[in-house]
Amino acid sequence: MADNLAHKVLMYALLFFFVVVVVFFCYAMILHTEQSQIWSTIKDRGASRTMPNGTTNYWYYIVRAFIVWFSIVHCSQEPVPVYYPNRIVFTNDTKSFTVRVTRFICAETPYEVSELLQCKTVLRRNKPTFFNISLHVPKVLNKIFFQVKTYYRLNDYQEFPINVVVEVCAYFRNPSEDIFSRHLLSIMFETVPHLIHYCPHGNKTYTAVYWLEDKFFPKSMPAGDYRQDVWFRNEQNKTMFAYQAYFSVRRMAVQCNQGPVPVYYPNRIVFTNETKSFTVRVTRFICAETPYETSELLNCKTVLRRNRPTFFNVTVRIPEVLNTLYFQMKTFYRLNDYQEFPVNVIVEICAYFRNPSEEIFSRHVMSVMLETLPHMVHYCPHGNKTYNAVYWLEDKFFPKSVPAGDYRQDVWFRNGQNKTIFAYQAYFSVRRMGVLPSLIEW
Repeated sequence: MADNLAHKVLMYALLFFFVVVVVFFCYAMILHTEQSQIWSTIKDRGASRTMPNGTTNYWYYIVRAFIVWFSIVHCSQEPVPVYYPNRIVFTNDTKSFTVRVTRFICAETPYEVSELLQCKTVLRRNKPTFFNISLHVPKVLNKIFFQVKTYYRLNDYQEFPINVVVEVCAYFRNPSEDIFSRHLLSIMFETVPHLIHYCPHGNKTYTAVYWLEDKFFPKSMPAGDYRQDVWFRNEQNKTMFAYQAYFSVRRMAVQCNQGPVPVYYPNRIVFTNETKSFTVRVTRFICAETPYETSELLNCKTVLRRNRPTFFNVTVRIPEVLNTLYFQMKTFYRLNDYQEFPVNVIVEICAYFRNPSEEIFSRHVMSVMLETLPHMVHYCPHGNKTYNAVYWLEDKFFPKSVPAGDYRQDVWFRNGQNKTIFAYQAYFSVRRMGVLPSLIEW
């Protein structure tokens, strides 16, 4: 009997406890809902500086003061800066152009989810143009979408085929190696480092000074007028801030005493004088497709040398300035007639010098040029001068194993209009040194 009574008391006590807990949670939820509704009403009242009838809205200043107080008392924790060791370090290397920003314009104003307090372009003599911004974002943001479009002006502004769209919070957590996103983030580290921290963002007033300068741009830029459009949007795709930057790129006059800039190419192949199982002997070089329409061939001579590589002496005058220069090379093997190898190298030299690829054939040709013609391997522009060159081929430029036989190598240099500036043919033979032929080994 006593055990039965104790069991009933325990059951009633547990039931009473659960009833108290349920009532407490219901009360807490009702209280939270009421507070949220009250705070939402207060924020709606304080959303604008003025009333609909044009009089001052004092609720605006009360809400603003409360937000500042709350952020000081409850949000004293400093934001955590983004860790990004792979950022681009911009240097003040001299470039062949200058960038001048004419104006920054805040776009799509007024904003529905933020308040633009300041938007000012500050032009400075012989210094980058500043963009002073002050923006209040009242809501906490755990998702921010960033978008950039760039335009080039012909008769009208034409969009580049590069459209960068990034979710900022996710990108800060896991930065990608995409070159455009990496470049933009590196610029932000340089100009607005205090804004580069992990989410959440928002719930404060942002003040920033932003600018563009020469060092943020690639080594070569087409001259002309540009426009860059930038948007920051929230999770609901509503614009929080947007601006347009208008800037021009102008070529710098080339000074007579200014030498060309050598190509930086650390990944070149270093050829060694290791003994190979074959020897290469060039029998002759021939200048092809002469006379040239856009250049003048002054000297073209093959110099045979005993027990040394055959020299190719060339002098060619190119009167026009070249910012686009195409290089093509084909190799032929003689059976009954010369048969073409299935390797056809075509490279736009100016672009390749700026951004060398790791493609094996282009890299090999580039390394041979650095070995034989280092004074000609410099960044564009080319042309507008007379070129003197001594070129040759020798054993160390070839793979470890090459089939014996007779070869012909055809090379062309063409301008942007596909007109031949210079072309030649190299006839050479490969002879084995008492070793059975083997497969080609690179």
